Amino acid sequence: MIIQPAKNFSNGITSLQKGTASADRIFAIIDTESQIKNNPTPSCLKDLKAALSSGMSVLAYEKELVLKNISLRVEKGKTIALVGPPAAASPPWPIWYLVL
Repeated sequence: MIIQPAKNFSNGITSLQKGTASADRIFAIIDTESQIKNNPTPSCLKDLKAALSSGMSVLAYEKELVLKNISLRVEKGKTIALVGPPAAASPPWPIWYLVL
């Protein structure tokens, strides 16, 4: 008679502990200071008529090349983000973000 309520209580405590551990990890990511700094003198594309094209681009993360020989075409008014695979040492934000 008392075994099932005790199991339910134990399962509830376990779920609560997992939730607390997950929340700790999420808050650690949120509290991390961004390593990406805004350019103090950003360029502005005022005369963009239709699209922005880039051919044979290379993108590096720190010293490691992550994208080689890529071509992009972004239409005016569109937003794109290139996001790398999740990893413990990687930041949880896009590695390249462009809004036109």
